[in-house]
Amino acid sequence: MKTEQITIDFKIGIHSRPAALLVKKVRSYPDSKITFGHNGKNSRGDSLIGLLQLGITEGAQMSVNVDGGDEETVLADIVAFIKNDVAREG
Repeated sequence: MKTEQITIDFKIGIHSRPAALLVKKVRSYPDSKITFGHNGKNSRGDSLIGLLQLGITEGAQMSVNVDGGDEETVLADIVAFIKNDVAREG
């Protein structure tokens, strides 16, 4: 398993629209188990409700965890997606 901690530095954090984009991206990696964590809670990456329940706001530390598949490549792609594409929605 590969893990990276990132800081959510966009204004609103991960609300419904950015969460939906992120879930869609995660689902594009069916061979990988992707989870997110925040404040001791974890959520499957393909669960919109689970991701929203993490309550990830601006300035929050979030863990991105990838297990299976090409872990390093998938992790780098998901992190870049959050920092670039998801941030534009936040």
